Amino acid sequence: MRKILIIFLASSFIVTPASASTIQNPTISWKKVIKKTDSDVTVIASIRDLSTGKTYTYRNSKTKKIMMASTIKVSILEALMIQKQNAGETLTADEKENATQMITNSDNDAATALWTEIGGDDGLNNFWHSIDVKITQATYFGETMATASQQNKILDQLYNKNSLLNTTSKAYILSLMSNISDTQDWGVSTGAKDVALKNGWMTDYNADNGTWIVNSSGSIDDKYILTIYTTGNSDYQTGVTLVNNLSKAANKQQNKKMTTPASIWEKIKALLV
Repeated sequence: MRKILIIFLASSFIVTPASASTIQNPTISWKKVIKKTDSDVTVIASIRDLSTGKTYTYRNSKTKKIMMASTIKVSILEALMIQKQNAGETLTADEKENATQMITNSDNDAATALWTEIGGDDGLNNFWHSIDVKITQATYFGETMATASQQNKILDQLYNKNSLLNTTSKAYILSLMSNISDTQDWGVSTGAKDVALKNGWMTDYNADNGTWIVNSSGSIDDKYILTIYTTGNSDYQTGVTLVNNLSKAANKQQNKKMTTPASIWEKIKALLV
C-alpha cells in the first residue's frame, strides 16, 4: 500500500523539463477581467515565452488586428539599429537624442525624424519582412494594424540569439525601454518588477464615437513578452485601467510558485520514515 501511495504521489507532480515552456496560460484570468469591463471594448492579448517561443493568445471578438499606435516605435528603432549595423556606423548625437525621446517619452516628432531616416514606409516594411512578420505600414505609421503576437515577435528580436540585432543594439534598445517616463510607466509593468516596455495610445480616427486605442507591450523579468492591444475604450484613462488589469492578471499568473523537484522528493521521503 505504501509503495502504491508513493507512486501516486510522485505522479501527481509534473516536473517541467528545462527545455519546456515555463509560462502559464493567462486566458482564464483575462476572461474574468473582460467580464467586468464594457463589452464594447475589443481586446487582443498575447504572451510569449522567451526561452521556448511558446505563445498563448486571447481575443474577445473576431478582430485579429488593432492599430499599433506608439508601440510601433520599437520597430522604428530596431530598423534603424540594423541599418546602422549593416553600414558599420554608430548613432549620431541627434539620432541618440531622438531615439531617447521617442522611446522614453513617446515623442512623435522624434519618431517621425527616425522613421524618415530609415526610409519611411519602405524602411519599416523591409524590416518586418526581414524578420518574417507580415505587417504592412499604414499611411500614418501609428495606424498600422498588427496582432499582439506579431508585436511579441518584434520584441523577441531583443532577445533571440538569431536576431538581426547584435548584442550592443539589443542592450541599447532595452536600456531605453527600461527607463520609460514615470507618467507612461503603466500597462505590462503592472504587478511586475523588471520590465522593458513601450506603450501606445491614440483616438481611433476610424470610429465615429471618439473612442480610444490603448496598448502596452514589453518584456518581463527577461522571461516572457506580454502585449495587450485594446480599442473601443471610452477614454484614455479607462483604457489604461483595463490594460493595467489585464497585465496584472497575466503577471500574477506567471508569479505562481511551481512545485520544485526538491519539494516533491521531500514529501516522498517523509512517507518512508
